[in-house]
Amino acid sequence: MKVISSTSKVHPRDRLAYWREETTKTFVAHDFSTPHRQNFDGEISVASLGNVKLAAFRCDAARAVHSERHLKSATDDDVGAVAELVG
Repeated sequence: MKVISSTSKVHPRDRLAYWREETTKTFVAHDFSTPHRQNFDGEISVASLGNVKLAAFRCDAARAVHSERHLKSATDDDVGAVAELVG
């Protein structure tokens, strides 16, 4: 997988906003919260398997919620599946 986004080169005070923006662009709109507001760390990697796009998110403890409100505002008909691997 290829790393496309990482907070490691972002100033700590800007990391959480950067992460929210990048995860929304890469995945879907969602609500996001974390207890690590001051020094959040995360990385997004991607790969393709034919027409299937894969994304791996490695980050500090967090909660992401994709609700009905987000579904109603979606502009595509993509289907996503999420599996927590660790944590």
